[in-house]
Amino acid sequence: MNFTFFDTIFTDNGLTLAKLIEKKEFKASLLILLLLIGIFTFITHPIERVESAEKIRNSSLSEYMNENQLKNLDKYNIYTAIQSSIFSIIITLISLSIAGFFIYIFFSTAGYEGTYSNYFTAVVNASLIDIGIGGLFKTILILIKNTMNINTSLGILFAGSSNKILYLIANQFDIFFLLYLYLLGLGITKFSKKAAKKTFFIISLYFIFKALIVISLSLFTIKFLDI
Repeated sequence: MNFTFFDTIFTDNGLTLAKLIEKKEFKASLLILLLLIGIFTFITHPIERVESAEKIRNSSLSEYMNENQLKNLDKYNIYTAIQSSIFSIIITLISLSIAGFFIYIFFSTAGYEGTYSNYFTAVVNASLIDIGIGGLFKTILILIKNTMNINTSLGILFAGSSNKILYLIANQFDIFFLLYLYLLGLGITKFSKKAAKKTFFIISLYFIFKALIVISLSLFTIKFLDI
């Protein structure tokens, strides 16, 4: 992997990412991402387990659990941490695959050339910004504040708001995810040799599409768990 990749955001306007997309070079970046997400999950697992246990105890799910199960919800051991890390790795791999699929659909529908592999490559490499750097920054904050309740999006402005929809909308504007989309747009623009305005218009449509799905699923979860 060429680590001058990180210069693409500031210096070469996506040329490095475009070369990676063309050559379909994603294996090294994918390995790094999965390794990082596993490490991040492992070291934050004790904090996540305690807070998740508290949420479950205060949700409607607690009605279906006995006293012993509720008591052991926040019990930590290395095996649960490893299981959580493996689960996060699997979810990340699935998420990247789905994101690559929809990015491919959006751009191929708009007349852009390239296969699914090209766009999956774009997603994986650009995710070094969001999952990699963003994940590291968030993990450090979690360890410093000793809580999973950290935010790098506009949602921080509405954290205490009773308007859950407004909070969920604002939460989609995460600084690292926006940088990821920006880098993705630069790389695809150079790879496709299309106008940047058209590429970023499609990226914006994808952003809206993803936001609607995330918000809908979040609202369903809130209602289902009664939290």
